[in-house]
Amino acid sequence: MDVELPVLRARIAELLDYLGREFPGLPLKALSSLAEGADRLFAEVALERGIPLVAVLPMPVAEYEKDFIEPASRERFHQLLARSEVMELAPVRGLPPPDTEAGREGRYAGAGVFIASHCQVLVALWDGKPPVLRGGTADIVNYRITGYLPGSDPDEVGPEDLLADNENDLVYHIACSRAQPDGSPVEERVPGEIGWLTDDPDEPRTSDLPAHYRNIFTHMESFAGECLQHRASIEHHGRSLLENRPFPPAVEHVDHLFIAADWLANIYQKRVRRSLRTLYTLGFFMGLAFVLYSDLYPARFVLWAFLALFAAGVYLHRQAERGAWHRRYLDYRALAEGLRVQVYWSMAGLSSPGGGRFAHDVFLQKQDVELSWIRHVMRNAAIKSDADPDGIRPRSPDGVEFAIREWIGRPDSGQIGYYANRALQRSHRNVLTERMGRIALCTGIGVAAVLAVTAAWLPETWHDVLLFTVGALTLAAAVREAYAFRSADKELVKQYRFMHRIFSNARRRLDSATNDAERRGILRALGDAALDEHTEWILMHRERPPEHGKL
Repeated sequence: MDVELPVLRARIAELLDYLGREFPGLPLKALSSLAEGADRLFAEVALERGIPLVAVLPMPVAEYEKDFIEPASRERFHQLLARSEVMELAPVRGLPPPDTEAGREGRYAGAGVFIASHCQVLVALWDGKPPVLRGGTADIVNYRITGYLPGSDPDEVGPEDLLADNENDLVYHIACSRAQPDGSPVEERVPGEIGWLTDDPDEPRTSDLPAHYRNIFTHMESFAGECLQHRASIEHHGRSLLENRPFPPAVEHVDHLFIAADWLANIYQKRVRRSLRTLYTLGFFMGLAFVLYSDLYPARFVLWAFLALFAAGVYLHRQAERGAWHRRYLDYRALAEGLRVQVYWSMAGLSSPGGGRFAHDVFLQKQDVELSWIRHVMRNAAIKSDADPDGIRPRSPDGVEFAIREWIGRPDSGQIGYYANRALQRSHRNVLTERMGRIALCTGIGVAAVLAVTAAWLPETWHDVLLFTVGALTLAAAVREAYAFRSADKELVKQYRFMHRIFSNARRRLDSATNDAERRGILRALGDAALDEHTEWILMHRERPPEHGKL
């Protein structure tokens, strides 16, 4: 009601100011359909604070403005539209025309679902009562919290979508009244009262931002900050998935984030590898110093060398922990691989709210909440391609062929070539590790035999040298084995070979496919398999962080 507008405006402003203050490194962006009432109120407050506005339109402007009867309302709509980035949603396949009641309601519901699926905080000015119209505030809040839109076909909702933890369920509820009679909020609420709503069964409503969402936003802020900090290097050295020719803006938007995530992942991968190799090298020399002191040369400076090596390892380990090198490497690599799938899905016209699940909804869905921020970044990246996937194909008629050629490739290119090479490299490393173990074992047995035969007349110095040699070789083999375990060499050989088979099978089926619809189905299945395998990869490596005390 009009009398509540100042209070509601103040509550929206307080939320935006709070988010800007708590997460200053995370750029804010407002999504609104610019419908009369709460949508426009939210849009106006956001623009007043200099926050970019994206107008998510459920239908073409000429059709949409028919719902705004008053000339002043249409004028205000166009004023807001002129200050917005306009995003017109493609209609869901099979939806009736917008000049029918069912078609219009379906488009409004689609716009609400789209915003709820791609925002980090859903702002709901709501009386808390059941829905009056399909796709209204109550329905969208329910969809945001439960993942199910009342009135939709239950067969369209996968069981994993309903049973997995929902980390995209955050609603900022501002209680308000309806304009109709008896439109006051539910009895326990007063206009202007606020609360954070989630799907948490223990605390479905809280007065403060839930802790796991604060963690999500903090990780997103950290990623945005690193992208800004290293922007020049990313632009100069980053690797694009696209060729040097124009592509649809929706695809370029995803690729831009991929470049940043991939570059950061490579930087932290190098740091992790260097630190891991250095730690195990220090561990080897620590063991060598100890063996030298006990078997050959019991001088005090050897013990000091042992302690110095240990101190150097502790310092390096703390540097890695303080910079979260291992976590950031895994997170950024997982994000980059998810965005890789999103780029090629977008090129093939696969990311569609009406034709299947969003790419971010099938990636790391059942995993640790620590990884939830990755899906939130992917939601932001996919917003343009998800809005109108069909709009990509007319501008890129070879989108499917591009995805097949650049993503899958042949035995010497694409992901087929990558996985073949990586499997071969890891196999060689695994063979070297096993060979070192056999050499150490055979040397130890040989020295034992020599000592057994020559113990009576062999000089003590030679006796100690042989024991030191056996100890050094055994130590080297043990350190190498520990390094191979931390690097997951054996597991990665199996994983790379499995993915090589998956991509090779996909290529074989794509070569025999007769139409683009069949090819898109294969590409979707391949993307799902790749996302599942990347999930296994990150979980495997998260369980094996570098630990100085366990060398």
